[in-house]
Amino acid sequence: MSITFIAATVLCALAVYEGGALQSAAEARLAAADTSLGVETSAGTPVQFAAQATTLRDGAGAALGAGSFTQLGAISTDQVALPTSTQAQQQLVELAGLSALSTHATLVAGQWPRALRSNGSSPIPVAVPLVVATRLHITVGAMLTLQQTAGGPPVKITIGGIYQPRRANGPYWRLSVNGAAGIGSTTASTTYGPVAVDPAAFTSGALTGTQTRWAIQPAVSALAARSPPPLRRRSRP
Repeated sequence: MSITFIAATVLCALAVYEGGALQSAAEARLAAADTSLGVETSAGTPVQFAAQATTLRDGAGAALGAGSFTQLGAISTDQVALPTSTQAQQQLVELAGLSALSTHATLVAGQWPRALRSNGSSPIPVAVPLVVATRLHITVGAMLTLQQTAGGPPVKITIGGIYQPRRANGPYWRLSVNGAAGIGSTTASTTYGPVAVDPAAFTSGALTGTQTRWAIQPAVSALAARSPPPLRRRSRP
């Protein structure tokens, strides 16, 4: 993960749009464009996830200015499979603890995932995308037992809610391997998700994360105010 690279990319994004236009016009074009930055890495423990969050926040804050960006993150695992999964055609499930999911999706049934209230023997409450619920013919209240592809005890989940993504092409959905599509397929596997869990499922040890994804969305007005002098001069007629 390179914070220096992130900072340089942000400045380059501003430069691309200057084109001799007025500052206000450049800001308008940036606001309409996708200027978000994505970072994907591995993380096996909540401690690693927290360390990544701090590193990104501090680095982006130093480059962009405190309060001039929104940072979103997800810790997930796709090493669990449906009971119908076979070696020839794996049916994988992406279980993900996503930040601010309720802001970027609409709950169409049930409730958002909540933290486990008892030990690891209880099913993990999840919320599934509507397209996944439709494909798998599952409803709120259903229970599934998933198998860990790398070995280990089964993972029991209970469907607590069903949701529909908002702004399917928005940068938020970079937090999932499938984006907002809900289902991704290759010749050897199909992956369903993000099947959302409360992030506490990873910190409690009920789930083990295998990867993290981050999205940083700069605030255009704040970026323009912090643009280096040469860039700001070029943005004037």
